[in-house]
Parts: sequence; C-alpha cells; structure tokens
Amino acid sequence: VPEVEGLTVRVVSSAARVLQVLPCFRDFFKQGNYPGEFPYKSKAILLFQKNEGVDVCLFAMYVQEYGSASPSPNQRHVYLAYIDSVKYFRPEIKSASGEALRTFVYHEILIGYLDYCKKQGFVSCSIWACPSTKRDDYVLYCHPTAQKMPRSDKLRSWYQNLIKKAVREGVVVERNTLYDFFLQPTSECKAVISAACLPYCENDFWPGEAEKLLEKKDDDTSQKNDIQAGRALRVAKRDDRKGNPEDILLVHKVSLL
Repeated sequence: VPEVEGLTVRVVSSAARVLQVLPCFRDFFKQGNYPGEFPYKSKAILLFQKNEGVDVCLFAMYVQEYGSASPSPNQRHVYLAYIDSVKYFRPEIKSASGEALRTFVYHEILIGYLDYCKKQGFVSCSIWACPSTKRDDYVLYCHPTAQKMPRSDKLRSWYQNLIKKAVREGVVVERNTLYDFFLQPTSECKAVISAACLPYCENDFWPGEAEKLLEKKDDDTSQKNDIQAGRALRVAKRDDRKGNPEDILLVHKVSLL
C-alpha cells in the first residue's frame, strides 16, 4: 500500500467495570439462575496521525472484554461497543486493493485487535451494526461537514468486508447473525432457543429492547396481533427446537428489530 506516516495507536483507557442486568430481564430468567452481573474490562483505543506537528485523533473504538471470570453467556466474549472516525486521514487516496487507504488502515487495526483477543483466550466477538445519526454521535462529538454518515447497508458491507479479510488471514473462523444463529433451522442440530444464550453487554442494543418488550409483555392484544411471532413458534415446533414459548417469542422479536 502507499506509505502512511505519523500513525500511532494508543490504549487511552482500561478500566474494570461490572454490568448489572436490567431488572425485568433478570426476573424473567430467575428460575434458570441467570447471573445478576457481569464483570468486564472497558477499553478505549484511539488512532492518531501527526499532522503539522500535532497528533490528530482519526479513529476511536470502545471495547468490552468479558474474561474467564465473567459467567456465561458472556464468558470469554468481546463486544465492540462503539467505533467512530473523522475524515482527516492523510493521504486521501486508494490502496492497492482499490478501497480507501483509511479503510485499509482501520480494518487492519480491528483485525489486529481481534487477533490479540484470540491469543488472550477470547472465543467470540459481537457488534450491533447500526449507523449513528448526525445528532447522535457515538464517540467523537463533531465531524467534518463534508463527512457523510453511512447508511445501514453501507455500514454492514464495511463490516462484512472486514470479516472477509479476517477470515482470509485465519483470525476469524466463523461469522453469523443473531437471527440466523438462533432462529434459522439447520440439519446439524436442533438448538434450544433462549435469550439467555445471547451475550448480554453494556449499552448493546438488544438488551435495552428486550427490557422494553418484557415491560409490556402483559399486553395480550399486542401479542395476539404479532403474526410473525406466532410464525416463529410454529417453525420452532416443526423443527423440534426446544425452549420456553415466551422465551422464543422474546428472541424472535429482538432478532427482527
């Protein structure tokens, strides 16, 4: 690739934290001894480039590392909580592969981090790929006016290209989505469908939505009108997939958000 100068990656924060499970979700699984909290390490990793003698922050990623001391389903799991960037990377050219050079560099940082996590004993990593809005910045509080916010399909494509590279390099061995992993039948196994199997991470999208759904789960009218949820139950029964019916409904609703 063309030469890039003045890049520095820094871990600017590394702090031990404890995630408390939201009350409705905890009560929903109280019979199954679901954990009430998950200890983890929160890290902030930034990329800087020296521009006219000044270190300029170009790229930021916040991660959560749930180690061996954290109970299942979070044990040895990494969550990419936030990723953000500003379009000040120089030079603003394409790499030999045809993608923007800044994209190549950002991908390499993420692949390098995943490789580091794998060597530390972590076995899985997740991210909810959702673009921010202009009034809802993720990490950096402002962006250049010329910088466009990616659409959902563009952002997913960005992550898919990243994962393809990581697979080619032998860092990632398997990729999946929440919906495919928990709701699509396979000929190899008949999985138990349960939201308790999903990694439960701080500020992740689905735990907050699950909490809202559980708060209003007593609304019989809304459940009767939920045709898709009923369809999910029929599919689960047809394929001999086991699980509590209310739990299956919860997973199905969350997976479609």
